Amino acid sequence: MLKKLCALRRAFIGLVVVILPAVNSDASSVIYQFEPISISSSFGDSSPPIEATFQDIRPNSVLLTITSSDLANGMFLSDLYFNFDPADNVNRVHFKRLDGPRGLAFPRISTGANAFKADGGYYDIHFDFDKPGKGQFSGDNSITYLIVGTGLDASDFAFVDSTGRCTDTYGTYYALAQIQGICGNGEWLAATTILQPVPEPASLGFMALAAIGLWWGTRWQVKRIRQTTEPAKAVSIGRLVRRLSKTASSRRR
Repeated sequence: MLKKLCALRRAFIGLVVVILPAVNSDASSVIYQFEPISISSSFGDSSPPIEATFQDIRPNSVLLTITSSDLANGMFLSDLYFNFDPADNVNRVHFKRLDGPRGLAFPRISTGANAFKADGGYYDIHFDFDKPGKGQFSGDNSITYLIVGTGLDASDFAFVDSTGRCTDTYGTYYALAQIQGICGNGEWLAATTILQPVPEPASLGFMALAAIGLWWGTRWQVKRIRQTTEPAKAVSIGRLVRRLSKTASSRRR
């Protein structure tokens, strides 16, 4: 019983060590859901077909996940544009591909302050996906990138487009996506708001508190067991010694 409680206590200590850094971290996310700009959209009232999430994972590192959902047969993502904190240098940010479906032609990524014009605005980051052919980003797909840079965090990607290459006036879109495979020149989808719900979930805090409480409970139980068992051992050994001494004395007689 005592050994089991000691092992359980060590497990709780390990759990607290794992959870507390996450509870104390300032990790956050910036989530974009791309909605049709045109009133007469091909997507109607369906859920956003493109979503992008920038998530802090450690200092100077952000995880970017781009997903497509229910893009109809023939439709595909051709271009994706993001903005970056104008006070920082976007050219010092590096992208490393982590995951993506087999057979996908991964996009070419270019960076530059207000270097990419799209639908009247200027953007800092351009994902250039392959045009019609094999490896299109279509249907239900997902790709993941690790983005690294000095002082980088998810909030660096929470800026709207510029209305000119060399101006300080800004538009209304945080990010822009172009869907091809639709009649005409395709369709633009824009992220006009930031879904930013996420420091780490509060449930982790409750888990940490519960783990600490259980640790104290097992610590108290272990102490109690030791207090009750150790004197008993001492008494039994004392009795044994007395019995042995009586036996020895009787034999001498």
